[in-house]
Amino acid sequence: QEIMAYYNKPSWYSDNDYYSESDEGDDEISDEDDDEISEEDDDEISESDDDEISEEEDDPWNNAIDEQEEYVIITETMKDNNMTVNKYSHKKFKRVTVRGEALFECDKCDNRWSSHNVTIQVDLLRRRVSKKYKQRCVHCPQYWAAPLFTSDRFEKVLDKVADKFSERMDDDSSDEDDDRQPRLEYSAGGNGRPHKQQYCEKCQELGRPCWKYVR
Repeated sequence: QEIMAYYNKPSWYSDNDYYSESDEGDDEISDEDDDEISEEDDDEISESDDDEISEEEDDPWNNAIDEQEEYVIITETMKDNNMTVNKYSHKKFKRVTVRGEALFECDKCDNRWSSHNVTIQVDLLRRRVSKKYKQRCVHCPQYWAAPLFTSDRFEKVLDKVADKFSERMDDDSSDEDDDRQPRLEYSAGGNGRPHKQQYCEKCQELGRPCWKYVR
């Protein structure tokens, strides 16, 4: 199936040519996606939020990709996984929320850190990241830093998006709404520890630690 490219121009293009009034509400983050973290996702977290970056990487913060590169990777992922989305698609196919590993840097004090528990929402219709949940700098708590991705980290996040999209296609008749509740324990793995709730925008929005998976 051919991907509907004319509905998915980069976000740095003029919106007037391809956004319809019927899509205006699609930018809102749905409640269904908020609690969709699965046990499988949680088990994948095998490192600490404070883990040191691999020595093989040469200053990954300087290799962070921009919006245009994100668009290219999203487009390639959709093509490789035969993911077709257009303005008539159900919202659960247009937007997919996942967690992954990202980098952070404080613009005030230059503090740098990484996290394996970063939530983003990917807009497959417009082929962009519609929401990146921020984290506070521990040295400048008044400052919220947006997550940064290297190409390999972003590709891993997009693999999760493709898997979730496929699951939703296989279960197209199901309703997204359910009564899943967060578990009381978490699975951080190794000697790692999850980030503190007060430093995470997603935790603040949920009113609970975002790294607690739900059934």
